[in-house]
Amino acid sequence: MLSGCDLILCLMRALLCLLFSASILSAQTSAPGSSANSSKAQSKPDLSQEAAIIEQLDTILSYEADGTGKSDNSSRIRLQSSAGVQQYGLLTFPYQKNFQELTINYVRARKPDGTVINTSLDDVQDLESEITRAAPFYSDLREKHVAVKGLAIGDTLEWSCSTRIFKALAANEFWLDYSFEKNAIVREELRKC
Repeated sequence: MLSGCDLILCLMRALLCLLFSASILSAQTSAPGSSANSSKAQSKPDLSQEAAIIEQLDTILSYEADGTGKSDNSSRIRLQSSAGVQQYGLLTFPYQKNFQELTINYVRARKPDGTVINTSLDDVQDLESEITRAAPFYSDLREKHVAVKGLAIGDTLEWSCSTRIFKALAANEFWLDYSFEKNAIVREELRKC
């Protein structure tokens, strides 16, 4: 008769053997040279019907010990249809006015022939966030809106902005919550701290 400890050890060994066997079988059925994996690697998805493709999305963050910091963001988006032009024709940059200062560095449309149309930053609108009207508690949320000049199908939209955190939410503390883009096709996304 096995004691309680011996029985637990025996069950744990059996479970480990079962898990190990299952992982080996799983690895064998999806080996790197198998036809299922090689056909997936060879067939690239057809993105020609997408409204827009984000070619590059960069976020570079730096923080100080006191909780202040800076975020530099930039993007390059290829517009492939009128839906893409409509989606990205008005850019919105959110920020918190009590803690952050947002500067839009540039917004431009690069035409297929290489010419560049810069959007004047004199026309940037600084507005209350839509949520502020429904929930006044969030009264420090603001948005800068930029109507992109000369944007058309086939263009590449490029923009850059910087957000300076001039006041820490909690003294001598900083934190980050970052979500990778899930609602668009993104070829390259960089987040650097």
